[in-house]
Amino acid sequence: MTSDSGTGELRVPLSLFHLDQYEGDVELVLSCAEAEELGQGFLSLLAVGRPVSVAAAP
Repeated sequence: MTSDSGTGELRVPLSLFHLDQYEGDVELVLSCAEAEELGQGFLSLLAVGRPVSVAAAP
């Protein structure tokens, strides 16, 4: 993961697969607020063990 201090964006490298076939690499680009919301969602899943509804940003 890398961050851009100028824009505040966080970039997370991801490898894409379709079933077991490699399709390529991309970067997931998130704002700091989006990254924090995603992290909190993951923590909630780990703590409770059930799906968390994340509302789409307006």
